[in-house]
Amino acid sequence: MGGAQSTPKVVAVVGSPRPRGNTAWATAVAVEELDRRGIDCETIRIADLSIRLCRGHDDCETREDCPLIDDAEPAYEKVWAADGIIFATPVHFATVSSLMKIFLDRTNHRYLKGPPLEPRVAGLIAIGGQGGMRETLDTLERYLEIACRSEPPIFRASGKADKIGEAESSPGLRESVVAMADEMADVLLG
Repeated sequence: MGGAQSTPKVVAVVGSPRPRGNTAWATAVAVEELDRRGIDCETIRIADLSIRLCRGHDDCETREDCPLIDDAEPAYEKVWAADGIIFATPVHFATVSSLMKIFLDRTNHRYLKGPPLEPRVAGLIAIGGQGGMRETLDTLERYLEIACRSEPPIFRASGKADKIGEAESSPGLRESVVAMADEMADVLLG
């Protein structure tokens, strides 16, 4: 028989500017459920990082490293090393937040030069006040289709919450997030 398996690791990337907003709450619920299932988790709040805008360098593919020096690469190292990832974003005009978009855009160098993103499973969370959750989740899923060499199972959670704290009073949203986290754990522990 082989040696003991290591504990799977999930990195949750939160694209909300609000540290105690609805998206942060939903992500915390997912992480709590994953922790309960024995999964090691880390949360990265994009708003806490200094990440510069992608400059669209014409020679990106020929450069050994991205020339922009900031907090992006250390965050990507964690995401790329994870067994599972969660991308969580508020809905801004029927798509991902600007923070999440910057985070995703800056992975272009890794996309072109490697290594590929290869999580065993992915979870996507979109919280919106006026709708647009499906479109936002589609955007995140499309990113994964492009960035990943393999096709990991992708699980979704979404719900309507506008004012800060509104998500906490939505049993349906909590159920959606917990179900997503359980499906992720089943893949990672299966």
